[in-house]
Amino acid sequence: MTTVPIEVSRDHDRIRVVQAQFGFDQATTILTSLDEVAIAMMNELPAEGLVGDFAGQLIPIVLGSGTEAVVEAEVGATTGEHSHDWCGLHQILTGTWAVRGPGREQVELTAGHWAHIPTGVPYEIEILKNPAKAYYIHHR
Repeated sequence: MTTVPIEVSRDHDRIRVVQAQFGFDQATTILTSLDEVAIAMMNELPAEGLVGDFAGQLIPIVLGSGTEAVVEAEVGATTGEHSHDWCGLHQILTGTWAVRGPGREQVELTAGHWAHIPTGVPYEIEILKNPAKAYYIHHR
């Protein structure tokens, strides 16, 4: 099993640099996923360190001590068994995601479902149906 470190402070720095490049002030400006500046900033913020065939973009807002990303993968993609040094929350937006971990049966999650992965607990995700997308949060 691999432990994948989460570089939250580095991600926060990257987000702040991109916000400055685009003249965006998160303290004074409402931002939605449909705003051109949000799309442009996310295009400058690929999520780093994702395992397997997963790709994503950081959401360009710094919230507390964590980071947020939109992650996607095609059918058959798997993370392989791994853990993180931060907790994770996966909010499924599209597709069917199989989540496996110690001491429990595989769970199939679809749009609207979520899974919380505790710090240091090994788990694996596999995409079973449809191209998949999730909102992913790392937090302490």
